[in-house]
Amino acid sequence: MAARGTACGFEVAAIERRISELWRMEGSRDNAVMRACTLNLVVACDPGDVGVSEAVAVFSEQRPCRAIVVIADGASGESSLQAWVSAHCHLGAGRRQVCSEQITLEALGASAELLPETVLQVLCGDLPVHTWWRRTELERDPLFRPLAGLSDRFLADSSALRDPGASLSALASLAADPLFRGHVSDLTWARLEPWRNMIAAAFDPPSTRPLLDHPAAIAVRAGGPRASSGLTAAAAYLAGWFASRLSWRPGPGAIRLDHDPRLGRGEVGAVRFTAHAGRVATLVAERGDPTADLVRVFVEMEGSCPLPRVLKLPGRDDRALLCEEADRSGGDPVFESALTSAAGLAA
Repeated sequence: MAARGTACGFEVAAIERRISELWRMEGSRDNAVMRACTLNLVVACDPGDVGVSEAVAVFSEQRPCRAIVVIADGASGESSLQAWVSAHCHLGAGRRQVCSEQITLEALGASAELLPETVLQVLCGDLPVHTWWRRTELERDPLFRPLAGLSDRFLADSSALRDPGASLSALASLAADPLFRGHVSDLTWARLEPWRNMIAAAFDPPSTRPLLDHPAAIAVRAGGPRASSGLTAAAAYLAGWFASRLSWRPGPGAIRLDHDPRLGRGEVGAVRFTAHAGRVATLVAERGDPTADLVRVFVEMEGSCPLPRVLKLPGRDDRALLCEEADRSGGDPVFESALTSAAGLAA
């Protein structure tokens, strides 16, 4: 369920009063209501993001929270700041309603500058602050650094951002900033886990493991928004993962990142890794059909006849990925190294 009402513009005290009224109303119903909160979830949105409340409702069912939805339109000719409060409830154990709260802050024009301070004032207690970035710009967005500065974890989705190259560089810069107290996560990287596991397993046999000591080239084909060079976030992450794990400094032309418009954002169509270990060998992992979840994996070697394996990509639900990333208690050094390498490719 959701209850929505205006909460008196800039006045933070009025927002808290409206929340108290909301819980009194819910508590007066026949069913007992338990108010639950384990973290603050700040959700940064563009105007017209119609799916955000549903996404918050699903997240709060798994991770009770105070959600603070931030909607900013700094280009508007008007100047205003409005707030609403609502509740997201679901049936818990014993058919008792468990409810989380959502505060929506909407700013137009110059009032957008007030949003970070307003968010700071409505955070719930000493609970962790996770910021989920759903806006399509990152590096040039005036909300990026201020909201990141409030966060214990900053969650982005680089394959949904307008400029993947600049966005990867901005995320890498944030992760490396000693003044940033939190950790960076990227849902694009999380979606690539099945591809990383599949490729890593191909090097388990003794016949292929030595290839990792002699990297020569890698080519990745992926979908989603692309930079002028053709780089996509998913392709950059896989190439960066290879380079960082192998401590490989590829020479000019050794990395090729291609865009496939038939693939959805963050989806991978093919990976080809070539090694020169006495003879040329290439690991190939590719989809025969970009709309299918079947991937052929085989290793081409001079003087051999490869026997491909066909593997099915498991589904990766974005809502489940978001919960998994929010549950991380610390950083992921493998991701951070891959992000640094991917940002280097983008540069």
